[in-house]
Amino acid sequence: MEPASPRRKKKGKSMFPQWNLNFFGHDIPGSVLGLVSNGDIPGVTRPWMYLGMLFASFAWHVEDNHLFSINYMHEGKPKSWYGVPADHADAFEEYVSKTYKDASKDILRGLSLWIAPASFLRSGVKVVHTLQEAGHFIVTMPRAYHSGFSHGFNIGEAVNFATVDWVPAGVKCCHMYHRSDDHESTRHSVINCDLLMYRLARAVIHQTDPYTWKDLPESACSALQEWLCLTVQEDLKNRKELMDKGVKVYEMTGSVEDEEFRECKVCKVSSFAAVLICSCKHDQTVCLRHKHELCSSCTYEKKMILSWFPSMELQQMVEEFVAKRGEHEANMKLA
Repeated sequence: MEPASPRRKKKGKSMFPQWNLNFFGHDIPGSVLGLVSNGDIPGVTRPWMYLGMLFASFAWHVEDNHLFSINYMHEGKPKSWYGVPADHADAFEEYVSKTYKDASKDILRGLSLWIAPASFLRSGVKVVHTLQEAGHFIVTMPRAYHSGFSHGFNIGEAVNFATVDWVPAGVKCCHMYHRSDDHESTRHSVINCDLLMYRLARAVIHQTDPYTWKDLPESACSALQEWLCLTVQEDLKNRKELMDKGVKVYEMTGSVEDEEFRECKVCKVSSFAAVLICSCKHDQTVCLRHKHELCSSCTYEKKMILSWFPSMELQQMVEEFVAKRGEHEANMKLA
């Protein structure tokens, strides 16, 4: 039996190439993950295959970085899906917190929570249900908790993606990953979210198709501007504080082959503009937010800021984004 697949061949060509999940996450117009990935993140921009069996389940969870996800069932028995809309995510987490107390964060982070939907419904949390069969796609929205189980053997494929509609949710999640006081129980970013927002802002400023002012919803523009202002102001403040204490700045001219070099050892987030290193531990870096947590026994003279984007360039980009957005809004009022 030929599986009902979006990649069935006809005369050697794909009938529906735009639905090929190998490219869906990063290589179709409007997929913003393509700004930071060429499909090299397993399970995120590179799809994973899933084999299900009777009652095989997946626990309640949201996607990393609150991304969209798309799941395709190639063949087999149906799969039941349960979902909590994003506007009920806070109520869902509050219920889990009250039920499992101090263990709630570890349970959600560890993808080990399976509770009957009726429990949430009694607490006023909205839950939806659908049945996925062979040939069906399921799309989950940003910060929408979901879970489910298989009715028998099946074969599925899934990948994450993001459009400009994801930007508000992405910015909130980025702040949460960066600024959490409990890094051990917080999920870590699977993409360099700050770099993605920076490149998206540059693309919008230069009107690079498909990222133009008219393509961005107002909510995405506001979230992107909020991220720019907050991130750049914070970066400038941290740089000045370190430089006033004698820390030198080394301007990096090349790209980073190993993304882990940008990763902060404290919050596990990849820094896009600058990192702090110490001469005693070249293999450890921290983002400037966690500057006080690197080698407290060493003097500041032994430390160095590695900068990929000069402070002046970041400040100019913020001013340019705000100005061009104002021009666009004024033109829209005149139209």
